[in-house]
Amino acid sequence: MTIIPTAKKLTPRAEAQSETTSPERLRELAQDPKLAKLVAANYMAPPDLLEELSHTSDKPLLKALVSNPNTPTEVLLKLGSLFPEQLLDNPVFDILLIENPNLLSEFPKSSLNSLLKREVAPVSFLRWAAANRDEKTLQSLLINPNVPVDVLQGLSQPGDWDVAMAAKLHVNSGVEVEPIWEEQGLKRRVPWQENELVTDFFRYVWPKLKDLALLDRWVRFNVASNPNCSGFSTNSTRY
Repeated sequence: MTIIPTAKKLTPRAEAQSETTSPERLRELAQDPKLAKLVAANYMAPPDLLEELSHTSDKPLLKALVSNPNTPTEVLLKLGSLFPEQLLDNPVFDILLIENPNLLSEFPKSSLNSLLKREVAPVSFLRWAAANRDEKTLQSLLINPNVPVDVLQGLSQPGDWDVAMAAKLHVNSGVEVEPIWEEQGLKRRVPWQENELVTDFFRYVWPKLKDLALLDRWVRFNVASNPNCSGFSTNSTRY
């Protein structure tokens, strides 16, 4: 008599990860906090279950949701501010952009601004954002080191002072930093009663500091790390 081996029963953990697990069983497994993250990462989990799982403060679980192509679009855009890299890497994201060319305009501001700051943001996103006249969005854009030169030139034109100055001071602008710009910028951010202190700083202190401040970061790091240089610490390399 031939004995037919029975299929080995999967553990709950394996079930939560398996693409053959039924939606009903995934719902049951998701009730266990230890398995919910695995269910959130399962491509076969139904969208409505993934939406339910998004109502949590569990960051590893939310991160798994942003990576799951079955997660509803609204949830992806909402969580994009927390995990922009995972959003861009999600295989469904490019499809969403093709289906809806205006998708970026539908992003919650916090998600969009967080995404624009990241080096992984596509240049096409940066160019789109440059046409947006929202100051916070432009400020977020100008934190990104990959902003094209022509975009910086456009943003450095007269208009919003803070945006124009941030564009001129951008690493890709090629514009030499003028102390007067820094002085004017600082004066805009302190009470007017302290403006005289700002003027004194740039008149008497800044000339002695600017050469060190403008040195390449890695040069300063190596100087600070040299045992023959006293009075420095590697903390001085931080901005």
